[in-house]
Amino acid sequence: MADTIVEFINASGKTLAELQAGVPIVVNAANEQAVVKDVVIACTKNRALTLDVGGSAIASVSGSARLTGSELLAAGNQLNLKTALKVLLNFCYSTDGSGTFYKNQFETLFSGDGGSSTVASVAAVTSLTGIVVTPYFICIAANGDFYYADGSNGTLYRRTGGPTGAETSFGSFGHTLCYDGSRYIYGFNTSGQIKTFDTQSATVTNTQNLTGSWNQPSSGYAHCCTIDGWVWCHPGYNQTSFLVNPANGICYSFGGYASASAQRYFVGVNKDSAGNYVFVQVDYSSPGLYYWSPGKTLGANPSMAFSGSLSTVSFSPYSGNANFLHRIPGVDNLLFYIGSSKVQVLDLTTLSIAVSLTLSGYQGGNYGTFYGTDAARAATDFGTVSVRATGIKVTP
Repeated sequence: MADTIVEFINASGKTLAELQAGVPIVVNAANEQAVVKDVVIACTKNRALTLDVGGSAIASVSGSARLTGSELLAAGNQLNLKTALKVLLNFCYSTDGSGTFYKNQFETLFSGDGGSSTVASVAAVTSLTGIVVTPYFICIAANGDFYYADGSNGTLYRRTGGPTGAETSFGSFGHTLCYDGSRYIYGFNTSGQIKTFDTQSATVTNTQNLTGSWNQPSSGYAHCCTIDGWVWCHPGYNQTSFLVNPANGICYSFGGYASASAQRYFVGVNKDSAGNYVFVQVDYSSPGLYYWSPGKTLGANPSMAFSGSLSTVSFSPYSGNANFLHRIPGVDNLLFYIGSSKVQVLDLTTLSIAVSLTLSGYQGGNYGTFYGTDAARAATDFGTVSVRATGIKVTP
């Protein structure tokens, strides 16, 4: 056996994409062992990083650090420097009451990076091609197409490739809409139906009459959200919420909390860190929220017993307009509120506000908001990482 003092790696400028994939620090052949004695990590920005062996973290750091000791790396194993951070958002589209679109860009939010109440200047505001309606729903589909719906007559529109693209009308679709984040838009109309719109084919693929306990008011004022093929809707002027299967129109009711005179209570759903569904309804008339957690399974006629309320958690503003609690597919445990110069992140495990970001220079209103991500900006905002590691290589 031969022991050799070596420098395993001395590299700089490692990017977000490289760290998400894993930067190899030590790679042992089948007949090699190593003892890692010293690891120096330098970050241009403080980011959560881990040292990983075989998919298991052996050390975690937040920003620049120096780790010393004697870490034995067995034959055939590999030590990597990684980040588990996911890009959340760094711009949002917003609309005001006159139908003007705005794109507000700001510093990227990453999952797992923590956060606190901060103020961030909007890096750029772009006033986009105006429309003549007040959209209560907007979204960017996975293929980049921009969709919005007229709040008064429920007409669904698409702008190919983004908000400034060529526009197509798909006729009356629904007054209460939500997007699943990957493919489908669901809409409730005032005729007691739920429709499914496929953004890949740009067609309505399913229309179902609502059955069971549904009693949507004729006004159409409501909010809805979707997860795992289910749609949750809270009609305005109504203290009952509904969980709907859009494939067959069957509705299951459970108690909501609302003032009888209020129109809209924005809602959201995601899973906590243990995999339990958490449904959230924001109070309109006073600060706070209500939540339900039926466990890990929805299925037919799920148990939706009321779980509790939090008067200490507030979203600003408590508006009757089209605010939303957004869920980003692939990111559990979090819901996002965007509107009225605010980006707020709700942690569903702790049921607390994890991030409250005030956007200085924000343009737009509360009639429709949707998040977005610019990958190049996210990479820049993440910064870069340098790493140097030394130790002993043991070979036959």
